[in-house]
Amino acid sequence: AFVGDFANFAVGCSLVLPAAIVYHTKKTRKSAVLGLIIGTIVLTVFGSAFNGIYLIPKFSELYGLPLPAINGSITSLFTLVLFAVVPLNLIKGATVSVLTLLLYKRVAKPLFEK
Repeated sequence: AFVGDFANFAVGCSLVLPAAIVYHTKKTRKSAVLGLIIGTIVLTVFGSAFNGIYLIPKFSELYGLPLPAINGSITSLFTLVLFAVVPLNLIKGATVSVLTLLLYKRVAKPLFEK
């Protein structure tokens, strides 16, 4: 229903925009790392809030499924977001950040050659 595609785009932008803004101010490796750390934090906060406020309830409504009580620790929407969404967003941000640091120079050279 295009919801997942939009969500992935919005959450991806919440990582890329802060990282790009910080890196644009001073183009050094240190500012790139700082930008990616800030981007990962923004991704985690925005992605978790977006999931908890809109996405999970909408998917639950769309498919007619109740919000699950998954186990003893995850019994509400808040704990689902806290124990499932937050860690996955941190892993996603960290993975994308590490890959960016490792690959950016190699990919940027052919893309931006004049």
